[in-house]
Order: sequence, then C-alpha cells, then structure tokens
Amino acid sequence: MIKRIFAPVFKRLAKSLGIPGVQQRLDALEQASFLHSISDETYEALEQRFRGSSELITERQKQYLPIVKEVHRNDAPLLDLGFGRAEWMKLLKEHGISSHGVDSNDVFVRNALKDGLDVTKEDLLTFLSQQPQNSFSAVTMLQVAEHLPLRVLESVLSQIHRVLIPSGVVIIEIPNIETLRVGAGTFWIDPTHVRPLFPEFLSFLTERAGFSSIQAKASSPLDDSLAIEEIDVQTKMIQQMWQRINGPGDFAIIAKK
Repeated sequence: MIKRIFAPVFKRLAKSLGIPGVQQRLDALEQASFLHSISDETYEALEQRFRGSSELITERQKQYLPIVKEVHRNDAPLLDLGFGRAEWMKLLKEHGISSHGVDSNDVFVRNALKDGLDVTKEDLLTFLSQQPQNSFSAVTMLQVAEHLPLRVLESVLSQIHRVLIPSGVVIIEIPNIETLRVGAGTFWIDPTHVRPLFPEFLSFLTERAGFSSIQAKASSPLDDSLAIEEIDVQTKMIQQMWQRINGPGDFAIIAKK
C-alpha cells in the first residue's frame, strides 16, 4: 500500500529536481517490494483455504447488523474497507443497507462486481482521502487493520473519522491475539499480516483519531471440540488458563464519531 501511494509522488519529485540515482533506487525498491509480495490470485486462494467458509463468516458478521442499522441513512451509505470475499456486503444487501466497498485485490473486486456489488479497486487511504467529509453513516474494516503499517493505520483511522457523519459508527475487527491459539498460531498463517494488534492498543489509536463511546467486543469462539466443559477443570486458575488458550478468535472495536 505504501509503495502504491508514495512511490509515484517521489518519482515525479526526483524527475523534476533532477536528483541523480533516485529514480533507479525507487525502481529497485518497487522491484524488491514486488518480490516479497503475494499475488492477488494466491491471496484469494489463501482466504478460501484458511479464512473459513463464507457461510461461517456470514453467520459471525450478523452480530454487527443491529449496530449499522441504527445509524444507516440512504444518503450516507456504509463503507466497507478491504471487503475481501464480500460476505459482509452481501449480508448488508440482503438487509436493505446500501454500501460501497473498497479493495486493492483484483480478484476480490472482479468477483464482487460479478455479484452486483458496488465496489472500487483502490488503496484504502487513497480512496478515503478523495471522499467528502461526513459522507458515510458507518465504516467497517473487518480483518484488515492487522495488514496495515502503523502510520498508515493512524492515517486511515483519521480519515474514517473525517468521512463519517456525526454520530456515525466505525467497526474494526481484528484477530484476537490474546487467545494463544490465535496469537501464537493461526495469526501467522497469513504472510501479509504486518503485526499483531492488541485490542487495547487499537482502542487507544481509535480514541486518538477522535472517536468516543468506544466499546470492545470479543467473538468467534474456537473449535467446540476444545470447549472447556469437555476437560476436567479443578480450579478457577486452570479454567482461566484454558480460556486464554482457546478463547474468542476475533475482537472488534466499535466507536462513534
């Protein structure tokens, strides 16, 4: 994302100033970034293999419907950043909630367009910076924040606050790394994850961006075969340890402008 946003600017600046060697170094940086990236087709296949079935994800995301229904306005649609396989956008459409999605993955965008969804292929920060103030009733970013460098995440949160209507809502869902099976295991399956984000830190960044009424919500229990009722729990300490290992798989920060 950073390469796409800033490299063209640096290139134009280097050319206009006639700075020797800068163009070549930027080209080399772009090449290195490309070699360390993953193709859109491979990432889509990775999601299909490890994200969970679309039916499962849709069921999990239903918990957010009452929140966005409360603030939705026809003249201020919901904005979904990094819509991926678009389960959330399809669910919104079923419930009569107008939405627009943004993603930089060609495969996800093509699939969403085939499904008749209103989407744009663009970097999140670029798209947000082009939107008018107070133009969306809600912004959702589900399983996306952990993919963003910190400076980009800060800027995205600031831009989200700007484009939301007064009393608009933002929902940011991340893998719950406080659950050991996630933080020490499944989080690292996706090579495009930049770093784990603690819920408290994400809440802090959200507050710094100007949001209020911040709530935290854990969800998505892990495999029922590992439910605590199926082991011999003798003490509260063991019970708490088991919860740390096999607790909720996801965490959401919900806040108002």
